[in-house]
Amino acid sequence: MEQWGKNRADELLGIYAEQAAAVVVFFSAEYAAQDWTQLERRAALSRAVQERREYVLPARFDDTPLPGLLSDMVAVDLRTRTPQQFAAMIADKLAMLAITASPPPDPVRWPKIFLCYRREDTQGFARGIYQSLVGKYGPKQIYRDIDSTPAGVKYSTWIETRVAQCSVMIVLIGNAWLSAKDRNGQRRLDLPKDWVRQEIETALRRDIPIIPVRVQGAPMPSEDELPPSIADLTGFQSAEIADSRWDFDIDQLVQAIENLVTSDLSK
Repeated sequence: MEQWGKNRADELLGIYAEQAAAVVVFFSAEYAAQDWTQLERRAALSRAVQERREYVLPARFDDTPLPGLLSDMVAVDLRTRTPQQFAAMIADKLAMLAITASPPPDPVRWPKIFLCYRREDTQGFARGIYQSLVGKYGPKQIYRDIDSTPAGVKYSTWIETRVAQCSVMIVLIGNAWLSAKDRNGQRRLDLPKDWVRQEIETALRRDIPIIPVRVQGAPMPSEDELPPSIADLTGFQSAEIADSRWDFDIDQLVQAIENLVTSDLSK
């Protein structure tokens, strides 16, 4: 009932790329023939590569080769084991990986956060904020633009899916954020396909709360400095972050996030 009417591609993307602690892939000739399993494998393998751990646990019913599955990945042969034996193997493997069952996250304490930034402007600060928020909420709750995108997935589709699931978007604004140009000398924000612009447009269109974070004293842009499609960004109260008061600013940012999420739940 929970999955009734939902888009299968969006759901698989969220489950295998973000939500699951591990993925047991049961493969066979019938499994390999299904179109949707390709998206499933791409999302799961991308997560495995990103986290550099045993995330995909293959198990085979026959000798069918599975496109997209790493050739050197060891698979369990289910033809030589009973279901009870395999269930015990899964339990043992999860214990080895220190994966334990946990209660569902509290939506107030565990918001989903989309981190929007421009690499040439605030990449180092984005990494630091990401790590701080992961330490507070866990990696499954933080989306960091293209770094979190599974290989083979169209980024514009990923933006729509991920921003729609967010409790709040953080937009990092450094001193080069407004003036950054592409290789042709055109300001990036003026380009309709600019990723930063698209991310903010999506959040505004979906009425997602936004926290603009001014980095190292960068000024908040004025409405007339922005494309009309994201001019409403100036209506959100901004926060600040700087090297010299990192811990204090992170605490203030976390408090702002939780205030927004709590306020949204009380409506």
